[in-house]
Amino acid sequence: MLSRKDSAVLSFVTSSMFSAALLSTAPGSFIAAAVGPDSLPAAFQQALTALKERAPGAARPVPAAFVSASAQTPDHAVLTAAQMNKLDAYNQKVGINMPFDPLITQFIAVTRPGETMTFRQINANDDGDNVHFHYFNRSETDPNVMIFFLFDKNRNTITGYLTNPQFDYISGYVTNGTPSAISAQAGAAGLADEVRWWAKEMDSLPNP
Repeated sequence: MLSRKDSAVLSFVTSSMFSAALLSTAPGSFIAAAVGPDSLPAAFQQALTALKERAPGAARPVPAAFVSASAQTPDHAVLTAAQMNKLDAYNQKVGINMPFDPLITQFIAVTRPGETMTFRQINANDDGDNVHFHYFNRSETDPNVMIFFLFDKNRNTITGYLTNPQFDYISGYVTNGTPSAISAQAGAAGLADEVRWWAKEMDSLPNP
C-alpha cells in the first residue's frame, strides 16, 4: 500500500528520529570513525578519495571503486522499465525531498564530510502491516544513486541498500543509532527482496 497521505509525515518522523539517534547516541569516536578515511574499509577509502578529487559541483555517479556483488550472486532482482518508470512517477507525484543524515551518506561513501545529499523519497507498506515500512530513495543530484531501505518498527532498525539503475548491490548498512556495514551476501539478498517487493507494489497500482 503506497503511503500517499502519510508519506511526508512518516518519512520526516523516521528520518528525524534516526538523525537524532545518530547524533545523540553515537560516541565521538564513532563520528570520527565515520568520516575518517583511515577507519573505513579499503573500498570506502578509494571511493572517498575519488569523490574528493572531483571538482566542486561536478556530477558524482556511484563510486566506481565499489565492486558489484550481483555478478557473484544468482539473486539479482530487477524492476522492469515499466515498473521503474511507474515508481519514479509516483515518487515525483507523492514523494518528498529528504536530506539524508550525512553520517549515513558518508558511511556509504556517496558524500564527502560536510556535504548533504537530498533524495526524493517515497514509502509504502503492506495492508495491515504497521511494523515494516519500505522506502525508495533516488538522489536529486545524481539519479544513478538509489537507496532502498526497510524500517522495522519493532526492532527500531533501518536496513539500507545502496544500488544503481541496474539494481547491482553496491553497499549496505543497518542502524539503530550507530550504522554498521552488512556483508555483500546479506546485502545482495536484502536488496533483491526489496526490489521484488517494489516490483509487486508497482504491478498492483494503476498508472499515477
